[in-house]
Amino acid sequence: MAIFSDLPVELIEEIVGGLCIACTPIETRCCYNSSCNCAEMGPADLARISALASLCLTSHHLNNIATQHLYHHVHGQQWWLLARTLLSRKDLAQLIRSIRIGFDRGVNESDCPPQVVAYYNSRHRIYLETLSENDCNKAISHLDINELYAGSGNIQIEILSSLCPNLEILEAIIGYFEVFRFSAPHSMPHLRSIALSHGDTELGINLGNVARLFCAAPNITHALFYMVSSCSKLDASLPKLTSLDFQSSTFDGPSLVEILSTCPNLKTFRYEMGGAIVGDGQFTIPEAQDMFLAHAVNLESLCLEAGDNYNWEEDWDAAEANEMGRQLAERGVRNLHRARRQNAKGTLSKANCTLAAAYSYYISFSNSTIAWVRGKAVGVRHLLFRRTQFYSDANASEYNTREHEEWFRNAVSPPFSAENPGFPPVDVHVRSTFSRNRRVGQRLISLITINEDQELDNTRHSRQIGKAIATQIETQIITSKKNEEGRQNEVEKMRLEMKENCNYKWKKRG
Repeated sequence: MAIFSDLPVELIEEIVGGLCIACTPIETRCCYNSSCNCAEMGPADLARISALASLCLTSHHLNNIATQHLYHHVHGQQWWLLARTLLSRKDLAQLIRSIRIGFDRGVNESDCPPQVVAYYNSRHRIYLETLSENDCNKAISHLDINELYAGSGNIQIEILSSLCPNLEILEAIIGYFEVFRFSAPHSMPHLRSIALSHGDTELGINLGNVARLFCAAPNITHALFYMVSSCSKLDASLPKLTSLDFQSSTFDGPSLVEILSTCPNLKTFRYEMGGAIVGDGQFTIPEAQDMFLAHAVNLESLCLEAGDNYNWEEDWDAAEANEMGRQLAERGVRNLHRARRQNAKGTLSKANCTLAAAYSYYISFSNSTIAWVRGKAVGVRHLLFRRTQFYSDANASEYNTREHEEWFRNAVSPPFSAENPGFPPVDVHVRSTFSRNRRVGQRLISLITINEDQELDNTRHSRQIGKAIATQIETQIITSKKNEEGRQNEVEKMRLEMKENCNYKWKKRG
């Protein structure tokens, strides 16, 4: 019987990499929305981390491979323990490529490691030395050693981001006041993508408080912000930033000018209005037209949307928007302004990914891998399914793994049937890689079991097996998506009918 240790190192790395959150497509993660900054990790992501941790305990060989993927993506839960590890293990800090940091709820003074306290004091002292006397007094007035323990601030973001020199993706929920104070200019040269959300239900982010991040990471290419209310002087330049997305935001014309001036090579700009609960100043369509024509010379795509709670006619004039679209079209800009965001694709809420208007269903299988039989490489698609997750209107519940395995066995049984001479008889055991058993390492090893007396010299047959499986899975996914789109269209139709009825009643009363 073929054993896992007989596989080449490259193949083992590919299989273990299937559990890495940072190395897999966004659709296979807990949240389907790439812009979501969930405060908590979902069950599927936690199971992946648990599986990688279990592999680290299986053998020295797997420990070296799995550790790299275990630290590719980290989360800010219990950030003080993660910071202690990164301070003592610089080699692990070098491995981090992606980090997600939720809202800081504080830490007990007795639980915070002394190494973290010492690091905070040293970085805080360096930060104060860079300020003028007036600015230093302002900083001390609302920030002191208590901010390390109190929570509701940005300490966890500042400490963790400053410890990850090779960081490429940063997702965080930030509070009020200045953030990224511990990041020196050009200290994050590999950072490419950021997604920052406001940590409150009202008001919003002043991008001036994030200016130190722009100086530390001048190579950012994609940025998303949730609830931005203003933008003071940035004193930074982001020449490589090409995609900018503002969701549920409200800011005025001068703020828009400052943003566009900072991003001279911007190609895609998307803006969703958040309303008065976010900010008290909103740029007008004529202002936007002049600013985009003057400061966004490389713009290719523009999307302006009123939020779900606002009507286009009340906030922005449709005629002015059409005129702006015509002016920008002459410059080759694709204008996608519309009155209300149509949520027909089931995009999940940015504030809470578990609150969705419809079910989201996705099954992802890994690409073709190779099973070694008697020293020969055979192209057999391994049946390692990533995750199956349902998001309901009020909660998120994990799909029953045993039921899924039973469905999958029935779905793929014809290609492996002994009555079908077109396919070789292969004994394939499908097992969930997300078992909470600490011995998941041994389970992963037995994902594919092939009897020693079976000959699989015909690679063409193996490819036919993989193609047949992929076709059946694709059909199942397409059917599920079509059913989901039909349900969402019915919901949208009912909502519009209710709105028309309400408008009719109000007109009748008037």
